[in-house]
Amino acid sequence: MPAPLSESVLRALVGEAHRDGDASGILIASAVPHWAGEAEFDTDWGRVRVAPCVSALAVRDVLAGYVPRPDELLVVLTECSEEEVGQEVLARIWRHRLQRPSRWEAAKQLFRVDRLDPELANARWLVDLLVEVAPARGYPPPPSGFLDFESAWRTLLRHGLRMSVDGPTVADLLKWGETDDARFAMDGPALQYRLQIAEKLELKVDPVARHVLDLVADGHGRDLVPLGLICDVLWASGASSEIAAQTARVRFETPLGTKKLTVHMARSWGDAAVEIFREAAGRRQSESTARWAARAEALLQDVDAVELAVHSDVLALGFMQRLIRVGNCLSETVVSPSPESLSQLEEALGLVQRHAQAKTELEEDRVRQVRMAARLARWLQLPSVRGVGDLAASAAAFVEEGAWVDTAREAISHGETVSTLAEAYDRLVATIDDKRRERDLTFARALGEWSRILPAESTPLLPIERILDEVVAPVAQQAPVLLLVLDGFSYPEATRLSSDLRDTGWVPNGPEEQALPLVVAALPTVTVISRASLLSGSLMEGGQAAERTGFENNPALRAAGGKPPVLFHKKDLKIEAGRIAPEVNGAILDSEQIVVGVVVNAVDDHLEKGAQLRLADGLKGIRPLRPLLDAAAEAGRVVILVSDHGHVLEYGSKVRPAEGGGERWRPADPPPKEDEVEVTGPRVLKAGGRIIAPGVETVRYIPMEKRGYHGGVTPQEVLCPLMVLTTASTRLVGWDRLPAYEPEWWRSVSSEQPPSEPPSPTPEPVVDPDGQGVLFPEAVQPLPEPPTVAWLEAILASPVLESQREIAGRQALDAESTRAFLAVLGARNGVASPGVLADSLSLPQTRLRTKLEALRRMLNVDGYPVLTIESDGTARLNIDLLRTQFEVSG
Repeated sequence: MPAPLSESVLRALVGEAHRDGDASGILIASAVPHWAGEAEFDTDWGRVRVAPCVSALAVRDVLAGYVPRPDELLVVLTECSEEEVGQEVLARIWRHRLQRPSRWEAAKQLFRVDRLDPELANARWLVDLLVEVAPARGYPPPPSGFLDFESAWRTLLRHGLRMSVDGPTVADLLKWGETDDARFAMDGPALQYRLQIAEKLELKVDPVARHVLDLVADGHGRDLVPLGLICDVLWASGASSEIAAQTARVRFETPLGTKKLTVHMARSWGDAAVEIFREAAGRRQSESTARWAARAEALLQDVDAVELAVHSDVLALGFMQRLIRVGNCLSETVVSPSPESLSQLEEALGLVQRHAQAKTELEEDRVRQVRMAARLARWLQLPSVRGVGDLAASAAAFVEEGAWVDTAREAISHGETVSTLAEAYDRLVATIDDKRRERDLTFARALGEWSRILPAESTPLLPIERILDEVVAPVAQQAPVLLLVLDGFSYPEATRLSSDLRDTGWVPNGPEEQALPLVVAALPTVTVISRASLLSGSLMEGGQAAERTGFENNPALRAAGGKPPVLFHKKDLKIEAGRIAPEVNGAILDSEQIVVGVVVNAVDDHLEKGAQLRLADGLKGIRPLRPLLDAAAEAGRVVILVSDHGHVLEYGSKVRPAEGGGERWRPADPPPKEDEVEVTGPRVLKAGGRIIAPGVETVRYIPMEKRGYHGGVTPQEVLCPLMVLTTASTRLVGWDRLPAYEPEWWRSVSSEQPPSEPPSPTPEPVVDPDGQGVLFPEAVQPLPEPPTVAWLEAILASPVLESQREIAGRQALDAESTRAFLAVLGARNGVASPGVLADSLSLPQTRLRTKLEALRRMLNVDGYPVLTIESDGTARLNIDLLRTQFEVSG
C-alpha cells in the first residue's frame, strides 16, 4: 500500500530524474495523494509542481492540459495502479512507469552515494529518519562515496536531533536537552523513532541517555541539569548509607518514571550536571546557575531531602550546610580536643574548600577564615612548651609559631553570619587568647630583664639601632641597596608579605649557615624613638628631619662609597597611577647612589582610622611597595626590608587612664599591675629610662578607640621583621637564599599523634671568643645519635670526602653533621622531606637549607648529582652513585 511522500523523498526522486536526463517533464509517484507542502517550489534542477490525484480520471485531467516546460517537472501523486492510469499515460511519463519511492534509494540520492552500508539494513529506522529530516539540498556526500553506519549516525545527531557534537557525552546530552533545538527535534519526525534513538544513545553514550531522551520528549528538558544535581546529592558516596537518601530516591524516581535508574546512571547524570554547573559558573553565567540551583533546591524540598544538600559541591544550600558542619566540628575539637575530632574538622574543611562557591570572590574571605580556624585547632593540640625562657627563646618562639597564630587569629576576627560557625569562632578565640596572653606576658617579662641587663653582644637578638652598621652597610659593600622601612609592620603581617614577595621573584637571604637575627625595637615602641634610632644608627628621639640627617651622615653607610645615602619619606613618594615620584625613581636607578632609604607608612596610617577598617595585608595592601620593588629589580638592587616597630590590634581592649605616657606605655608611678611590666635601661628613651607597659594586648592608656596601638612590650610590638631580598639575577657572597618557612601545623594536620616529649629548649648562643660580638651567631645544636648504616662509616672515612671537605673550606659540614644527614637519608632510601630532616636533626627550617647546600657541595664530586635538592626542599641522595664517587664498595 502506498505511503505518504515526504518532501525529502520527492526531492530525491526529482534529482534522480534530472540526472537521468528525462525530457518528458512528468513523474508519477505511487504515494498517498496528499501533499502538505507548497504546490510549486524550486530545486537545484528547476521548478517542481506537485499534483495529488485521487483517481485515474484526475491523473488524466492534470495531464490533459499540461504542456511541459524547460527546467520544470510535474510530479503526480496517486494510489492508482499502472493498469488504472493506462498505457497512454505511461507513455508520456519518466521511465514509462509509476515510481514507487524507496527511502533506501532516496537516502542514496540525498547523500549522493552509490551504495549504503549493509549494516544500515538492520537499522532501517535510521535510514527512514534521515530521509524524513533531510535538508532541501540533501546531505554532504561522504568522501568515500559510501555511506557507512557511523557517518549515518553522526548525520542523524546533527540533522535529526540538532546536536552540535558528533560524539556526545552525558553532559552534551544535558546541554542539548535544555535547548529549543532539542524540543523541536523531539516534536518532529524523531518522536516516532524515540525508542530506537534511545537504545542507540544508551550504547554509544551512557545508559542514562534513555531517561534524558524521555524527559526531553515529555517536555522536561529544562529540568535535566537540576535533576542531575539531585542525583549528585542523593547518590553521593557520603549519602549512600543514609536512610533519608534512600527514602528520597524513591520519591525522586516515582514522578519521573525513572524507577530503573541505577547507581551508575545516577552518578553519570550527577557528574555531568555538576560539570555543566561549574563550567557555567566559570563563565559567570549567573542566570543559568541561579535557575538550576533554585530548581534543584525546590526538588530537594519536594522529596523531603533538604538536609542532604550538604553532599553537593555546587548548590549554595550545600555550601551553607558545610559551613555549619565546620562550626560543629570546630566547637567539638575546641571543647574536647582529640585526634578524632581534629580529623572530622579536617574532613569538614575539605568539603568546604571543594565546593564551587569556595572558589568565588564573594566567599574568598570566608573560606580563608575557615582554613585559619582549622590551623588554630591543629595548633591547640600541640604541646605548649615554646615561649618559656629568656628573651631570645621567647622571641624565636613568637617568630616560628606565635606570629602565625596571630595571623590566623586576626583572620577569624572579621565576623561571621553563620551563627553556628560564629559561636565556634568565639570559643576558639577565647581559648587561643588565653594562651596568647600567657605568651605575651612571658615575652614582656623577659624583655624587662634583658633591657635591664643588656647582655653581651653575642646575643642572637639585634637592637634596631645597629641595623645600619651591621646589616645595611655590609650588604652595601657588595651591591647597591634599597632600604625599605615599613612603619608599624609586625611579624603577623610579614607571614603573608613573605609569600607574596616570593611569588614576585624576591627571595629572602641569610648569612651562610645562619638565619637573620631577630630585631628588637627601641623603647617605648613608638615611631619617634624606634624609627629615629633605626635610621640614625644610634638611640635617639626625633622626627623626619632627624631621621634624614642621621641616615645621610651615617659613617658606615658613607663608607660604602658612591653618592651619600639618601632618605625619602611618605610625602616624597607621590604615588600616582602606580608610579613613584621621578626623584625617588631616579635615585633608585642611579648606579652611583649606593644606598637609598624609603620610609613606607605600611600600617600606622591604617591604625588611626578606627576599628571599622580592616588592615590590608600582603603586597597589594601596601600601595607603594610594588613600584618600589619593581624599580629596585630594574636597578639590580638588594632590598633590605625592615620594620621600626609592630603593633597590637583592637580586640576589646580596656582603657586604663594614665597621664604622661602614650597609647601603650606610662611612667613608672604607680607600680605595675599583674598584666604590666616595668622596663628600664639605656634603650628606654622616655620617662627617665623607666616605663611601665602592658604585657598583654588588651590594655591601653588612651580613651580613643583605634584599629590598633603600639608603644607596648608585647612581641607583636617589639620584634621587627627583617628581610634581605634579592632577585634571581643578584647573589651576595657569604649569603644563601632561605627556604620558605611555615609551621607544620599551618600546612596540614599530621596523621600521627603529637609527640609526647617536648622539643629541646632553645640552646645557648655561641660565645664570641674575641669579645667583639657576633652579628649572626650560630647556636650549638646537639645532633641526634644516628642509626647505623652499612656504608656510612666507609663514606665518612673516605679520602675523597676529606678532599671534598678541604675544597669546601669553611663552607664544609663537620663530620657529625655529615654523619647525621647521611644516616637520616640512608634510613629512608635516600629521600627525605624538609619536615622529616628538620625533625630528625632538631634543626630549624631556616638553617636546614643552608646545611643541605653545604652537604651537596661536598658530595657532588665533579658535578655528578649525588645529592639533589628539589624546589620544595626535599633531598634525594643517590646512594649507588655516592658509593661509586667515594670509592666505597660496602
